Amino acid sequence: MNELTEITEIGTILKKKGLSSSQQVDALNAYCKRIYYSDQDSSFLGASNSYELALSSGYEKGRAIAEVYIGFYYWWNNNLKKCTVLLEDAIPILVKHRIYTEYGLAKLITILVLWAKGEMEEAFDVVHKALIEIESITTKNNMATARLSGALGVMYYDLNELDLSLTNYNRAKIHSRSNTDFSFKAYINIGIAAIKKKQNKLSAAKSILEQAIEQSKVHGMWVLEARACYEIGTIFKLENNLERAAEFMEHSYRLREIHHAKPGMVSNLIALAEIEIIKKKNNVALEKLNTALKIATTENLKPKQTRILYLISNLYEEQGDLDSAFTFLKKHNTIAREVELEEKTNRLKNIQLKYTIEKAKKDAESQRKINLELKKANKLITKQKNELATSNHEKEILLKEIHHRVKNNMQIISSLMALQSLQVNDKKLGAELLTTRHRIQSMAMIHEMLYSTGEFSTIDYEQYLKQLINRLISSIKGAENNIEVRVEAKSIKLNMDTSIPLGLLINELVTNSLKYAFPNGDGGNISVVIKSDSQYYTMRVSDNGIGFPADYDFESTSSLGLRLVMNLVVQLEGSLVRSSTKGTQYDITFKKIESIV
Repeated sequence: MNELTEITEIGTILKKKGLSSSQQVDALNAYCKRIYYSDQDSSFLGASNSYELALSSGYEKGRAIAEVYIGFYYWWNNNLKKCTVLLEDAIPILVKHRIYTEYGLAKLITILVLWAKGEMEEAFDVVHKALIEIESITTKNNMATARLSGALGVMYYDLNELDLSLTNYNRAKIHSRSNTDFSFKAYINIGIAAIKKKQNKLSAAKSILEQAIEQSKVHGMWVLEARACYEIGTIFKLENNLERAAEFMEHSYRLREIHHAKPGMVSNLIALAEIEIIKKKNNVALEKLNTALKIATTENLKPKQTRILYLISNLYEEQGDLDSAFTFLKKHNTIAREVELEEKTNRLKNIQLKYTIEKAKKDAESQRKINLELKKANKLITKQKNELATSNHEKEILLKEIHHRVKNNMQIISSLMALQSLQVNDKKLGAELLTTRHRIQSMAMIHEMLYSTGEFSTIDYEQYLKQLINRLISSIKGAENNIEVRVEAKSIKLNMDTSIPLGLLINELVTNSLKYAFPNGDGGNISVVIKSDSQYYTMRVSDNGIGFPADYDFESTSSLGLRLVMNLVVQLEGSLVRSSTKGTQYDITFKKIESIV
């Protein structure tokens, strides 16, 4: 596969025999990865072929990678709608397969689109969420973190936060150190050089740019070579080395002219004209400025138009052509007012954004301290997302933990009783221990449901009954049994004060049926039905077993279980009627109280 990733012609990849569809897709994507920044058209063609192959073969990962490189092409050509659709489809798949390089590129493009549209807060939100997302998957150096850090470098540079910009550019360098995406590395170096230039560290900036130019030439990255040449040209101009400045500016201009990069061409022409003005070659300067003005007008590059018109007006004034000077100055003033209004709007956005960033930092620090204090105090409160979390939320977490601990403690008691039952030789005592375990488990299950569902006031009683009865059958009759169960308690939700005694009551009645209603391994049916009206609950627990003896005195029985049943009915402020026509049936009515939902 390594030799496939080195193929440099699309046709060679598509015609190579013996390759599976996925191998062709991987080879085409590797090809795009090498050239996406230096040859957008060829990269687009390769990615389009890769996408079609991946789509037809169901190769999800390959399709997502291809979508990123197609998306880059659309972004480069300002077709933002198509770009956004492709990236939105690709990003979840890239996360799923942990493809860091293309994930980072997809997020970088998304962020730059938002930034260019002036949606600065959303751009910061996207980059920070993406960093959290990727860092939750891996802490290793990766291109996703590198690209996201690079995006922050650009954004902070635009906000004139040079220290933060440099910090993020350096972080991008560290994470991209082992990667072979030379275009990204050169891009980061040029960004760092721009910071050094602003800091008046011209020698350091030139050194970095010289390296970027060489790197760009070696790998055919004309875009970055042109930009680096422009930047180093501006430094030589600051140093008054006009010949060297013009040399680099001319080279940058030629590269951009070949590839029709018109905004960059305008920047070069303005810089070259300014050099000619310093050299007192006004006619040459005017020629370059007129060429620049035509392009800037066609491309609607208003800030550049204002600079050009101002320079042209000054040149005509020096020549004594005051009519032309006035005409161009009027044009300058008209466009300058539009640009000034846009700049004021952008400055307002920048101030608001800086305020938001600082507030977010302070909020995050305050929240971190709160979370640490709560964690040390009782380990009950997880890290809060919002420092304005209410005391009610804290109480809910505490209540959940209480139910969890009560359930665990009951489970421990139940387990101890199980161990104890294994050590006693008295079968009757062992059976009593088992019955007591069931009683404890019926209560523990209620606490378990309360904390697991997060509804601390009530539980879904039908769900509870199904779990309780199935557990009883499995414990008393074993896994291999032929007992059929019917549970019906739709929309019945009970509070804890009612759920626990009622659960114990049902536990006793069902246990009784399982023990005595079906002797000799006979099968049978057990039914529990609860209904409600405006004031009362009615419950019927029945089985089709052998029933009680005809002379059995239910009221004066010495059975602990049945006496417990009677006490629980009283606790529920209810009444109980037993019948033994076919099997055994208990009809219980109890009052609906205020806390029952």
